[in-house]
Amino acid sequence: WSEPDVFAKTGMRGLDAMLHGGLRRGECVALAGSAGHGKSSLAIQLALEAARSGGVAIYCTAEMAPDEILARATAREMFTLADTRGAGWAVGFGEVLRGHHLEGRTITSDTVQTEVLQRYIDAREVLHRAVYPRFIVRPLAGGATIADVAELVAAVRAHLDGFAGLVVLVIDPLQRLFASEMGARSGKALEAVNANETERVSAVVGELKALADAQNLAAVFTSDTTKASASGVSVGDGLELRGSYQLAHLATVILTMRTDIDAQQLAKRTEGLAGALDEDTIRRSAPTWLRTRADAGKLGARYALLHCAKNRNGPPASFAMGFVPGAGAFVEGEESTPSTSPSKAKTKAPKTKAPTFVTHLSPMDSKRVADAIIANTKTEPVEENDTP
Repeated sequence: WSEPDVFAKTGMRGLDAMLHGGLRRGECVALAGSAGHGKSSLAIQLALEAARSGGVAIYCTAEMAPDEILARATAREMFTLADTRGAGWAVGFGEVLRGHHLEGRTITSDTVQTEVLQRYIDAREVLHRAVYPRFIVRPLAGGATIADVAELVAAVRAHLDGFAGLVVLVIDPLQRLFASEMGARSGKALEAVNANETERVSAVVGELKALADAQNLAAVFTSDTTKASASGVSVGDGLELRGSYQLAHLATVILTMRTDIDAQQLAKRTEGLAGALDEDTIRRSAPTWLRTRADAGKLGARYALLHCAKNRNGPPASFAMGFVPGAGAFVEGEESTPSTSPSKAKTKAPKTKAPTFVTHLSPMDSKRVADAIIANTKTEPVEENDTP
């Protein structure tokens, strides 16, 4: 109790309250749901917010290129900086990834083009100053194991230089990893484990929990649900994760995700869950502009419900918010109290010393256009590395 309480905020009041402050050492948080409901978007947002609050985030992806991760981060920041009246042009991560926001292919108004470019410069400056020095993106090659991830964590640790904050490791998705060679699990025995999805996932999640404990880091991983759960045939409480019961057993927190453009339909789909929310609560938990902001509508605005099916530190509960898929942004409503009922005690995150290492990021913009824009602004340009 005399030691500092180290955690990384998630940037969401409801989730921080449920986790008693945020992500913590030794925890394994599962983000589960069927395809298209925002698991990767939420995982990216948690990593970005962990870095923003003073932690170090390592994002390991087996499905997306690093450029796409950074494009999603940029689009989310641009959306956050935009006018909430929605008068500006809708900038999605697809436009950012392909540079369309700089080239003006779909923008006919010079006024809007200027607004979008300035918003991009502002977002880029914020990310390079407050997030990217502590946000590391690494792709996972085919056949990657937790042993490979552990080597990456060790390399990052070697550069932390006395860093006392939290390291948050994100794996997206866990099912793409393979079991590591360990003791008698080698040769044909290892091949047999990796040939069976249930045994492979059991081994991987066990290794991940051991890594989180040994390295004092918080692990977040995405996971598909079973086919029965995704189709609605199963009536489980969100603990039916694809591959192995060990996922549900070893995870500290399991968040299942459901989204819908209609709050009433979302409420109906979650009836029977512990801590289920009604339609009115779901609507109030999202920002008031969710259904009226023009750019949010163009980017696919919808309601999202996160159900905490398992929490070792508290009872099952649910909370809702808005979700803008095109911007990869989960946004809470304006009310001060979250839509769930965990403890309301507030805990201040400790001040931590920033690490001294430099993250090498691949460039996300057109150099010709971006350099010309930056040269004409009063904002001092942020140095960036061209090494991918």
